Amino acid sequence: VSTLVTHLGIPEGFVNAAAVNNQAVPLDTPLHDGDEISLFPPAAGGQFHHTFHVFIAGVMQGQRHDDQIEAQDYRRQITQALRTSYPHVTITDPWALHPNSVHYDEATARKTFLTMTQRAGQVDALIAYLPQVSMGTAMEMWEAHQNNVFVVAVTPFVHHWAIRFTADLILPTLDELFELLANGRFHQLIQQKKENTQTP
Repeated sequence: VSTLVTHLGIPEGFVNAAAVNNQAVPLDTPLHDGDEISLFPPAAGGQFHHTFHVFIAGVMQGQRHDDQIEAQDYRRQITQALRTSYPHVTITDPWALHPNSVHYDEATARKTFLTMTQRAGQVDALIAYLPQVSMGTAMEMWEAHQNNVFVVAVTPFVHHWAIRFTADLILPTLDELFELLANGRFHQLIQQKKENTQTP
């Protein structure tokens, strides 16, 4: 079975169980002509040993007219889901790095904004949470897009050009994002984009 998995080009870690002729078997089971084979991805929270870097983008100031920010609980949820499914992931979360940014002086705020926007283009994937429009997130998505970073947008704004033409995947809810992370498809899509980008 494991030889077939390799032959099919399935990345290591994306199959953790198999059945031959409707019987569960070890992955090192030899195959014979006519065997019916089923491959099973890891269960939710499957452990991948791939190291990759994810940027968490999303609404902060949004449409507010004051100097405060919107609730940032979604960042904790996304971080937890990422670490559960991909323990070796590196995460850049601007809010976690700069939780008191609303109180920064002008020079520090400008440097932070520009540095974080630039960093969005230096990762493997960007997850953007947009329950409402966000100019800062749009800039981060553009930076990521320009640098061939895999971009996932979680948003109801499926018709907005700034989202349609920078995101590789648009999902309507966080629950659907968490499912994507848990079933291993997220890492697979990142790898596919890298391979397609490298193809002449």
